[in-house]
Amino acid sequence: MENDEPGAVFCIRSGRVKLTHSLADGRGVIAALAGPGAFLGGRPILLGTAHDLTAVIVEQTQLCVLSKEDFLEMLPRDAGIPLQLARQLGSELSEAYRKFSGAACRPPTQRLAELLLSLCQTHGVPTAAGIHLQTNLCQEELSELLGVSRRSLNRALADLRDLGLIQCRRRSILVLSTIALYDWLALDS
Repeated sequence: MENDEPGAVFCIRSGRVKLTHSLADGRGVIAALAGPGAFLGGRPILLGTAHDLTAVIVEQTQLCVLSKEDFLEMLPRDAGIPLQLARQLGSELSEAYRKFSGAACRPPTQRLAELLLSLCQTHGVPTAAGIHLQTNLCQEELSELLGVSRRSLNRALADLRDLGLIQCRRRSILVLSTIALYDWLALDS
């Protein structure tokens, strides 16, 4: 939970977790979605700070838990853990930069296309019809992830659907062709 002192790190074995941050006005924003292999809680332990995000399970999830003390004791002994943490922290930083620049510069349809391409890599399930994204996120949560209103999200979804790039279903999206989506994004940027 946000503002709690960290007592452990968690590694996601299976399932998905959304990471949220509370704004001053009481609203929450989704900072990221984490899936299998992600470490949660390591950054605040390494920085000696409280958690700045709240983790919420969005589907059946299995976690490995390692106490703060065991985690800190293990770091100097196992070279693989610091390397994986460094990669994850670098990825989080890149994602934060992408979101920041995207929020300021790109229209919602472009930001949605970028998010869908990113989700295809991390949460996509290849099918004969395309890449199935079963995020278990409602439209409000998806709009929070993009930093747009629900109305803007609906327009962006309709734009991509009308272009024949996606199909929308309840709590899931089918990306019909990632190549076509990349091509559209390159032309539209």
